[in-house]
Amino acid sequence: MKKQLQTLLLTAVLAITCGSNTATAQLISAGGSHSIFLCGSKQPMATGANTYGELGDGTTTQRLAPVPLTALSGIIAVSAGLSHSLFLKDDGTVWACGKNTFGELGNGTTSSFSANPVVAQVNSITGVIAVSAGEQHSLFLKSDGTVWACGSNAQGQLGDGTYTARQVPVQVSGVSGIIAISAGHMHSLFLKNDGTVWACGNNGNGQLGEGMTSSDKNTPVQVDNVSGIIAISGGNYHSLFLKNDGTVWGCGSNFGGQLADGTSSQRNSPVQATALSGSFTGISAGNSMSAFIKNDGTVWVGSTSPTQIATLTGITAVSVGGGGANTHALFLKNDGSVSANGINYTGQLGDGTTTNAITPVAPSGLCSVASVNDRNEIEESVFVYPNPSREIMLVELTEYKDVSMQLFDITGQLIWQAALLDVKTPVNIGSLANGMYFLKLAGPAGSTVKKIVKE
Repeated sequence: MKKQLQTLLLTAVLAITCGSNTATAQLISAGGSHSIFLCGSKQPMATGANTYGELGDGTTTQRLAPVPLTALSGIIAVSAGLSHSLFLKDDGTVWACGKNTFGELGNGTTSSFSANPVVAQVNSITGVIAVSAGEQHSLFLKSDGTVWACGSNAQGQLGDGTYTARQVPVQVSGVSGIIAISAGHMHSLFLKNDGTVWACGNNGNGQLGEGMTSSDKNTPVQVDNVSGIIAISGGNYHSLFLKNDGTVWGCGSNFGGQLADGTSSQRNSPVQATALSGSFTGISAGNSMSAFIKNDGTVWVGSTSPTQIATLTGITAVSVGGGGANTHALFLKNDGSVSANGINYTGQLGDGTTTNAITPVAPSGLCSVASVNDRNEIEESVFVYPNPSREIMLVELTEYKDVSMQLFDITGQLIWQAALLDVKTPVNIGSLANGMYFLKLAGPAGSTVKKIVKE
């Protein structure tokens, strides 16, 4: 038991090289016209449109308030696409439901589940640590740093070097060491462990950030002008990037000011969101809207002059969705509570009505969503390498006195806690199961939460 606890502790510290936003499992997800929430019990709940069985509750009945998805258990991350949903289990398998016109469910067919709306396993893929659902395609990140994809590929968004739709996952070409993924409308973003970003798919508005509005790309290209990136988010026709210095960058469509650079001009290479002031810890790109979490837990909405959502505080995660003219957003607070605003025609806000909401409302009967309070005051004093790691890593903390450590699983549930006892700590993580863990370090200078990946 003692050896097991030591392994868990040492593995947890590996998290510290990654930025704060990448350390947050996807616990809330806003789709086209539906929303998914992950309870601390590892069971999801869902609300909104259900025409194709995208809620995963075994029916095609629209829901105005969250319902539990009793067919699922052990879920550690969720992702809602336009009309399909992905669920990552703690055993590294992925389950999916909803629309399947191009094979986005990865079950080897193009048959939707509207006639028999059940959740089924994605074929031929295991060892997954993150999932992301786009409009009609799906991305899967494995613990070895490779990315796999299925579904629509008309714009090259699967990144396999073709424009052929895939009914089972295929490997994305030319990228390795990936630590985060994001599926946009018809493009895909990949964050490498060196802080660079790679992208493929539709580039009609410059959302791939390669410096020009050019033809679609069916293999990933490097995004220009950004480094030190710790989080990525793909919207309908724009992309957002969060740097390790707390600044936000973006490219692509900007007609609504969603890049927050003070203009409405399209950007073919990333530009800094200079209309935002202060340091930021979270980003989410939606239909034609962006949301940003400031390091004080407030939320700001992207426009030529970004505005604060005054009623929201203590926010640790945000997800902006929407399809067509729809846009809605979900906000996770550090106490596990959730609020939502925006379009509510199909009940996607989950408050029991179909009334649109400008001021955020609380979904009715929702469970407590797992949450790890995420701040960054001591981030610059911590160094962990290599990450990902297979066997040995080294943890360095400039000032270790009175610093406590808490290890969480991917849903945010506490596994173990201890005090840091030295400035430099060698770590053996060889016996830990492959996957993702989170470590929270807290001391007199503040606290930070980081992701670790054992491969």
